[in-house]
Amino acid sequence: MSAAAAKLLLLVLVPSDWDADLAGVTEFRRCLVDEYSARMNLCQGRVAMRSPLALYCGAWPRGTI
Repeated sequence: MSAAAAKLLLLVLVPSDWDADLAGVTEFRRCLVDEYSARMNLCQGRVAMRSPLALYCGAWPRGTI
């Protein structure tokens, strides 16, 4: 794994009234590691949101987002 890939992070903020599907989150994390050597942090929002917010941190490959 390159130094740049080691720093790829996807931060997902989930609306406060949503519940995450744990099996889906686990599978998505596995796919991120396999495809991009990236990590994901899932955080529950504290305020009302219409939908999840994804924040891509690091130098992701062009066209990934």
